[in-house]
Amino acid sequence: MINDMPQPKVCVLTQIPNLVSLLTARCVSMAHVVSLDPTRVTGKEPEIQEAEVIVSEPHFAPLWLYGLPNLKLVHGTWAGIDRFVSIFSPLVSLSSCMTEE
Repeated sequence: MINDMPQPKVCVLTQIPNLVSLLTARCVSMAHVVSLDPTRVTGKEPEIQEAEVIVSEPHFAPLWLYGLPNLKLVHGTWAGIDRFVSIFSPLVSLSSCMTEE
């Protein structure tokens, strides 16, 4: 049953009005949703460190995203992944992911 499964911790960092309340209402039985002010986040907050899922505007990501121990998924609130890619590109280059046959 879904109620027996552990609820993932979702941290929402957004300036979009009502997004947190909408996500909380939709995920009430499936996830533990918390919200932080993205303009004040340092990346050291327990909510960020424990988060498995982060929902945020991509332009905030470089400020705190790298090195989060439990992070499994990042969802941007608008299109474009340039900010996310720039964080991870030093760690994994495309050439090292490709193999020659």
